[in-house]
Amino acid sequence: MASNDEKEAETKSIDFDDDENFVPPPAVSTQQMMELDKEDEALNNYKKAIVGNAEITDDPVKVDFISFALHSKTDDKVVKINLRDQNHQKVVPKIKEGIEYYLEFEFKVC
Repeated sequence: MASNDEKEAETKSIDFDDDENFVPPPAVSTQQMMELDKEDEALNNYKKAIVGNAEITDDPVKVDFISFALHSKTDDKVVKINLRDQNHQKVVPKIKEGIEYYLEFEFKVC
């Protein structure tokens, strides 16, 4: 039989409390992002590997996240959070240590 300490260690969860002091960074265009550190050759090679030779435009692209799901790889448990639901912030998934998970996102590019 597992002791209380072992049970507590098995059910450690990550707290998803919102940080009221969080301020998101300002939105920047793709052009501004590509211009950052333009003299850094290693960084430019890295960006080129990710973006490729894509033409940079300032077309505003908006991604509307609809939902995300947390899947456990060891069992069939799925926690799906609909971000359009008013109560989505009240859903707090429990993540156990030692278990593998993967995320599934549903989104729309506007």
